[in-house]
Amino acid sequence: MNAEHEALQRQLQCMQTQVDQLQQQLQRKRVRRRPFLAVLGIAALGLIFSWAAHSQSDSTEFLLMKQVAELETRMGNIEKQLASGKVRAPFSVVDAKGLPIMSVFAGSNRGVQVINDATKPGSTATAVSIEAGDVAGVRVRAGNEQAWIGGLDKGVGIYVAGDGGVQDIRTLMTANLGFEVRRSDQRMSTLGVTEKGNVALRLYSPEPTPETETRRQLVAVGVTAKDDLGGLEVRDSAGKLLTRVSSVGNKTGIVSVYPASDNASASMQINDGGAGLLAVLADDGTAIASLSRGKNGGLFQLTDFPGDVMVKAGVTDKHTGGVFAGPESSAAGSFLVGRNPAHPGDAAGGD
Repeated sequence: MNAEHEALQRQLQCMQTQVDQLQQQLQRKRVRRRPFLAVLGIAALGLIFSWAAHSQSDSTEFLLMKQVAELETRMGNIEKQLASGKVRAPFSVVDAKGLPIMSVFAGSNRGVQVINDATKPGSTATAVSIEAGDVAGVRVRAGNEQAWIGGLDKGVGIYVAGDGGVQDIRTLMTANLGFEVRRSDQRMSTLGVTEKGNVALRLYSPEPTPETETRRQLVAVGVTAKDDLGGLEVRDSAGKLLTRVSSVGNKTGIVSVYPASDNASASMQINDGGAGLLAVLADDGTAIASLSRGKNGGLFQLTDFPGDVMVKAGVTDKHTGGVFAGPESSAAGSFLVGRNPAHPGDAAGGD
């Protein structure tokens, strides 16, 4: 309240100066009238007093006295406010140049605002305000940017925005949404808890889709709430899943790529033996072609849709290439084995 008291004290001093000046004017008028009144007779005085009483409301002296009374009433009201410690808003506190330092607002937009002296060389207009209207919070303005800590439409939060405030949010942090980066009031990335309770970082398309006028999720990195599995998803602008990086039981990693359907077309993971496995998948997820590590080197397999091995190619125990044509589930089949020059007696092929 020190600044408010100082402002009221200055108002009192100004009013007191005006009262003194008005009283001096009254005094000069009364002094000038005394010689004139001394030479008048009783009859003349009676006439003058009668005229004065009749025309008092229009006399300059009466007007001056009225102004003094009004100023004294105002001074009395201000003195009462000072004594009670209460000041009625709205009001402003100014510096010696008459520039505002602090303003107190009333009504629906009540609050307090402190403004810097932007007239200094190299300084820009900045202000800090405590607002308690429809929503309560603290706002900091600097040039054409602002920051807000306080109430939002749902709950409380913090945002950095342009001149447009909530219509021009650049970054936003709330308890429910987490952290958001926005452009043209559309989210570009989010970090927080999703609608399914997963912790995730999500990136969105730079331009909204014509159909929905919203930005589609392109990349998501997160951890599921159900089983604590980490993963990464990449989608196209229509929201279609293209690639997924995840784990199998939090033990091994797996990368899956998707075509137009919801089922993966190919994958890269670790097989039961701990070796790398590249697979081409059927619509039901069955591997119909795979490349992995065998006992002596690389191993390639082709299966039919039910999963029976039809072709197997790899490295034999004698370090030659071998190809089997099945099906593997029957005794019938053909073999083709390469010849190793170090073992000339080995067959080059057979049934």
